[in-house]
Parts: sequence; structure tokens; C-alpha cells
Amino acid sequence: MKEYLKKSKYFVLVVSVLEITTVFLMFLFYYLNVSDFQSYISVEGLFYVLIAFVAFDILTFLYLLFRFLKIRYKNNISTESLFGKNVQSAIEYADLMIAVVNDSKDVIWINERFNQLDKSILDQKITDIYPELKGLDDSESQQNKVITVVIKDRVFSARFIKNANVYLFKDITDYTTLLNISREQALVLGIIMIDNYNDLKEDDERASDIMAKVRIKILDYFKQNGVLLRKYSNDSYYAICNYHSLKKMEDNKFEILDEIKALGDDDALNPTLSIGFAHDVSEVFKLNEMANSAIDIAISRGGDQVVVAQYGHDLKFFGGRSESFEKNNRVKLRVLCESLKALIKDSKNVYIMGHKDMDLDSIGSCLGAKALCEGFGVPSKIIFDPKLADRNTRYAVTTTFTRQEFNEKFILPKDALAKFTAKTLLICCDFHKPSLAMSEEVLNVADKVVVIDHHRRSEEFIENPIFTEIDPSASSASELVAELIGYSSNNPKIKIPEDYATIMLAGIFLDTNFYKSPVCGIRTFEASMILKENGADNNRADEFLKDDYEEHLLISKIISTIKTPYVGVVYCLGPNDDIIDGDTLSKAANECISMKGINASFIIGKVGDKKIKISARSDGMINVQLLMEKMGGGGHYNMAAMVFDSSRISEIESLLLETLRDHLEEAKTFKKQGD
Repeated sequence: MKEYLKKSKYFVLVVSVLEITTVFLMFLFYYLNVSDFQSYISVEGLFYVLIAFVAFDILTFLYLLFRFLKIRYKNNISTESLFGKNVQSAIEYADLMIAVVNDSKDVIWINERFNQLDKSILDQKITDIYPELKGLDDSESQQNKVITVVIKDRVFSARFIKNANVYLFKDITDYTTLLNISREQALVLGIIMIDNYNDLKEDDERASDIMAKVRIKILDYFKQNGVLLRKYSNDSYYAICNYHSLKKMEDNKFEILDEIKALGDDDALNPTLSIGFAHDVSEVFKLNEMANSAIDIAISRGGDQVVVAQYGHDLKFFGGRSESFEKNNRVKLRVLCESLKALIKDSKNVYIMGHKDMDLDSIGSCLGAKALCEGFGVPSKIIFDPKLADRNTRYAVTTTFTRQEFNEKFILPKDALAKFTAKTLLICCDFHKPSLAMSEEVLNVADKVVVIDHHRRSEEFIENPIFTEIDPSASSASELVAELIGYSSNNPKIKIPEDYATIMLAGIFLDTNFYKSPVCGIRTFEASMILKENGADNNRADEFLKDDYEEHLLISKIISTIKTPYVGVVYCLGPNDDIIDGDTLSKAANECISMKGINASFIIGKVGDKKIKISARSDGMINVQLLMEKMGGGGHYNMAAMVFDSSRISEIESLLLETLRDHLEEAKTFKKQGD
């Protein structure tokens, strides 16, 4: 219809121009008597010509009107006439709306159902009226593609049949409404735990008062949000609610976290919660399993946060702005060491592996784990590839061990792969993400895996480890292993070789920036004391971390690019054309954070042809792990990093600034009102 009107418009325009031009010229020639024109035609003749043009126009108009009505009648043919009575009944039963279009997507026919709802679509381009339909591809491979479109407050699923140039619309309003109601009322299970309950349960009037306030606040908050609570232990609650209640709490960012922290009266009595929720699966046992996994992740990441697990989707994290409080439970350490001892003794041999770009803390914790295996009399080797270790680690290993000692204690990943059996135990130190393993192939063939790490747990995690010790409150992995050795009940006591202890001490030096980091606590000094008792050499440990002259110049050059996007936050950029060791970026970040007035520092530099790394440090006022996690990385509260597959530092700089803009306030350490 639209095409016919367009052609008719052009036809009328051309004829009108020709008629006007002809009449004008004839009257002009007559008036001027050009070439004795008056002798050929009289005035009456001119009027006859004019009358002829008028008659022609009337006939043309009638013809065009007749054609228009004929086409209109053809387009308005009923569904019954077009498809047959039985097909019409089927279409009416299915409540289908049909729109036929031409090659330009102009609507040339709609059925009665469509006409009742929106007849204005006729002669219009359908994708202009309903832009969502542009998502229906014309290619043959997309013939079964369905999209959702809203027409006059009704919801339809739409499909395009290319061969017939037909759009089919199925009314799914009732189904969508029921689905939304079902989703809103879907069962959600949760677990709430008071992180530092042991500190608050002491028979002390102040602690008792805070604990009472904590319980009242928990009950009030969840009651207001429609959550049913049932206490199943002194520090834990089961939570049952629907998705509507969970969404309400997500929208307010689980403000209960900050409200609970505000009840504390000082740093020693600062209560926090860990919460895990699970939803979007109908099996109650599966929901319970997911909720338990979510609370485990929340606790292993340091507490003071909520982890929401939706079946088949990525985990959601809320909170996590407080630094992990220090735990010093020697009984727990002995129990853990006994469990690890049983696993090691039950193995034929043990391989120990750190992360890619192995640093001194990673190699130190691996050597500590090897000391454990030697103390239990089980053969062990450290999986080590010099190409996947930083400069200081290579220097420490090559200057500490002779070639013969190196061959006895270390093994290449490819050689370890060939020697794995069902009785082989793999101990992973200083990492828990499979993608960070020095060799993912080794990780994939291991049947029994132990994880020892001090980084906050992320969603990516080694699958089904048989033993896990993740403690974000520890300063380093070397500290964790030193504690396991120092507080083990083995008789005689496990001895750490002096060389091992020295490298482990260097690892603690590295991760605490020589005890300057806020993460450094009593446990750190106790672990260092254990290493000193085993002969750790301070001077040699310090030597492993010293910069050479060229590295010192490079660090100074990087720091000279310092920029301050926010008060207390700085970042520096490495040279665009130089590949820098990742350890150098870490040292530059440590150098920045040691400056007065700086709460967080970020160093960006190229660590490969198409690899760019951000090394982040904090003085405890800002959770850099949370910021790096938003960018896809992770780490510790005060130390974190991320490696990108990119070759342009400017791109990563823009991404960092965007992350700081969106999440810096969220990453700032919680402070009570009035502090």
C-alpha cells in the first residue's frame, strides 16, 4: 500500500507539472502571437484544451482511487479467507498476532487480533514502531530466534519467518506475570555468622553489652526485610526468605554490615558479620550446599561481607571493607597440622607448587611445606620453573643451593607430570586460583590437592581440595607454614633447615614491607621468631630483596610519573616500550605507600609483550583487593594485583580510573561515626 501511494504521488506530480507547463506556454504564445500563433487557434480553442486537461485529471483521479480501494480491500482480507477456517481457529486459539511486511519491512497486512490491539501499524515500517524487532536476524541460521516485545502494555514473544515475510506475535503476558511472581516468591536460604564471637562472648560487661546489641540489630534488620531467622549455634543463624526480600537487601547493599560495625566501641571490640545466601534452584539440599559454600567463601575472604550464590551464575560480593581480624588459635593450628600430617604420611610422594611469577613468599612457603614433608619422612620436591619466577626468587635459589641440591629439591613441571600417581599429594602454596598455578597441567592431573594461602578467596577456586587453609588475616603464606611447623605436635619437633628459614623470612619481609604493613601483627613476629630459632639469617634475607643500581633507577623513574586522581590515592605508569619485572612494580608500589599522606598506590607497567600488570598497595585505609577484584584480579587487603592481556598502558590507566570512580568509596575502610 505504501509503495503504491508513493508511485501515485510521483505520477500525479509529473502530470501536473506537464499540464501547467503546457497551459502556460499556450497562453503565452497566444498572448505574444509567437509565429502567428493566433491564426492557428482561437480563444475558444484554448478553453477547450483547458477543459480537456480537467477531464483528464478527473478520470485519472477516479482511476487512482479505484486502484487504491482495490488494493486496500485486498490487504484487508480476513484471516479466514487467507488461511482457511481451520487455520483461523488455530490462530485464534493460540492468540497469535500476525503482521505481513514487504522487503522494506513496511506492514502491508495484519490479522484481526493485531487490528484490535494496534491498527496504526499498517503502512508503517515495523522496526520503527517496535525497535526490538531489529534483533530478529534475517539469516537462515536465526529462523528460530525469539525476542520479547511489549505492545500496548502486553508482553509478546516475536518470531520472524523470512520466506513468508511474516512476523508472529504470541501473547505471553499471563505467563510472564506468573513467572515474575514465581521468581519473587522463590525460596532463598542463608547463613549468618558473627565473625568475632569468641572475642565478644567473654564475661565482660562491655563485651556482653555489645553482643546483646548485635543480636537485637540482627533480628530487627532481617525482620524488617521479611527474613525468618533461626539460631542453630551461639554465633550462627539460618535464614529463610523469598527472592523479593533478598533483592531488597541487595538494593540497600546489606547495610546491616555497617550497622553491626557501628556498634563496636573500639578496634578490639568491633563486631562484624559473614553472610551467605543461595537461590535460583528448587532442590532444598542443593540450596543448603550452595549457602554453606557461600558462607565458607565469605569467611575465607576475611569476613565482614555477604556472598550471594545464584545457581549457574557468578557469585555476588557485598561489603568486605574491613581488614581481616587477626586470629591466633594455637589449638586450631595443631589440629590443622595433624590433619595435614595424616595426608602427607598417607601419600607415596609429595609435590609442592607455587604461583606464576613466583616471589620470595611463594618459594619460601613451598620450602616450608617441604620441611614439613621431610619432618614426616615423606619424599617431596618443589615444582619450579626459573622462567616463571621473578628475579629475586631466581637469585635466592641459585645463590642458596648448589646444582646437586637444586636437582634434589626441585623439579620442572613437565618432569613432575610424568611421575604423578594416585598416591601423589600436591600442596599448593600462596595461591588458590587454578589460573595462577605455575603449571595448570600439573594441577589438572593431581587427585589429592592441599591449598595453603593468605589471599582473600575469590570465586575461581581449585576444584575439590582435600585440605584448605586460607587465612586472609595472615601476612604471608610463609607465616602460615611457619605456624603449622612451629605449633605441630610432632615429636621430635620438625626442624626447618637454615636455608629454608632464611628464604621464608625473606618472604615475610617482602609481604610485610619489612614489618611496615598494617597486616603485620603478633602472629607475624611469632612466625619470624620460629624462623629465627631455626637459624634464619636476617642479613641474607635482606640481601635477597635488595635492588641493583639499574632497578633502583627504574623505580625512581616510575615514581616520577606519580599522579593523584583522589586525595590519598596515587598511581604511576611504567615506560611504554620497556618490559618490567613484576617484582619491580611491587617495589615501586611499596615505595609509594611508604610516603606520608598516601593511603593507596597503584603501579601500571608492561610485564610482557602483551601483558600489563597493576600492582596495588594500601596502608589499611583502602581495600585494594576489592578494587583489583572489580578489575578481574585479587590478592590481599593491603596488597593486590591484576595482569591484563593488553599492550597499551593507556587502556589500563583508563580502566583503573573508571574503577576508582565507581568503587573507591565502597573500598574505603569502615569508620564509626564520630571517628
